Amino acid sequence: MNSENIQQENCTDEESSMKPSTSKLNDNDDAEPKATKTDAEIDDCNDQTESSPVKRKCNEIGQDDEESDTEVDFETLCCSWKEQIEQAETVSGMFGSSDENNCTYLDDDLTRQPLYSCNTCEMNIDATSSDSKDGQKYLAGICYACAENCHKGHDLFELYTKRNFRCDCGNAKFANLKCKLFEKIGHNESNKYNHNFKGLYCICELPYPCDTFDDTMLQCGICEDWFHQSHLDAEPIKGYSDMICMSCVRRLNFLVFYQIDGRFNFNECDDKETLDKELEQFCDNLTDRISKSSSNDECLLDVLKSKHESSLAVKYDENGAASYECHAMYLPLDWRLRICRCSKCLKLYEDNGVEFITNPSDMFAIYFYQNQKKVSEKVEKQMPKWNRIQEIELAEGIEHFKRELGKFLKHCQENCKTISAEDVAEFKRNLYANKRQRVQYFCG
Repeated sequence: MNSENIQQENCTDEESSMKPSTSKLNDNDDAEPKATKTDAEIDDCNDQTESSPVKRKCNEIGQDDEESDTEVDFETLCCSWKEQIEQAETVSGMFGSSDENNCTYLDDDLTRQPLYSCNTCEMNIDATSSDSKDGQKYLAGICYACAENCHKGHDLFELYTKRNFRCDCGNAKFANLKCKLFEKIGHNESNKYNHNFKGLYCICELPYPCDTFDDTMLQCGICEDWFHQSHLDAEPIKGYSDMICMSCVRRLNFLVFYQIDGRFNFNECDDKETLDKELEQFCDNLTDRISKSSSNDECLLDVLKSKHESSLAVKYDENGAASYECHAMYLPLDWRLRICRCSKCLKLYEDNGVEFITNPSDMFAIYFYQNQKKVSEKVEKQMPKWNRIQEIELAEGIEHFKRELGKFLKHCQENCKTISAEDVAEFKRNLYANKRQRVQYFCG
């Protein structure tokens, strides 16, 4: 599945928006908990099995290009390239730290990872469930490596990422399956499950993709469920980095005081380059930012309550219990550094099971950026060592190609020309001829 149709571009309006799966990626902000892994640069650009469930989408794109007519219009060509570039970025962000050969079961330091749920394997009955008399079966999540090795060819629900989850593959929840990568016993009691593990999302309980309803999906940064944008009670703010659904805001209603005081305000922005730069600067200085937001003696939440509690609208349920009027929140990149960290509030977060809200690294946007950075560093290490002359020649060659390609595409666009296979071949011949001239000039 894809947080706004696989959320996060930049972990801005896109990392929290991939269709069933968080956060804002791009104006293709369609991140869906169904991320597919391409032949892209992730695992050393090799060892990728063609049957990999996460590679399927990219392979299909390539097949579509090969099987299409020899002529393609300019707009279609540009859209295809843009899609493949965005997909490669998504894959590196999703799987940059994943290992397809080793189960993550023993990795205690893994705070977030891509997960899948298997709809093929037979599961045992959950005797602890309130629905056990109706044969309610266990829910289970499996890591990327187990999806590749133990569940290849199975019907998998791609869940995007989940926090603090230990792989269930082959444990006591499974009726027959044994994990090929690491033998497990018992259950993982600390794992949290929701209806996503059944392939259902949002308050409407629909699957994704759904034939009867198509809408951008956003992932809540607290409960990690996915919601159709039209089923949230507040419109997204351009440039947000985290979304909290209305149910979680009601449960954590202390957040309302920060919002009403303007503590969560930020400047709206939909420029990808600007948002990318902000994310890079935030992540690269994250350690310093966290140290500067150390715990305070005075409780900021108490201060905000005394200031605003009398002005908040109160709602009462059928039992007469009072609560504040709450709506879904769209939050800035640093919102977790803006909330109180006194001992009283830390206990409040713990009691509500959300200790992670003081940790910015828990956010999908940060996870996504750090994975992309890992992939970039890996690619740089694999690059051959160039001398100065080779570096200059390479840089000139790249710039020359970009200029010539730009001229070629601009010419086709201005003349409303359909690009044919012959046009591409002619472009390549001219490019190679120019290359020989430049090499002769450079060496001569």
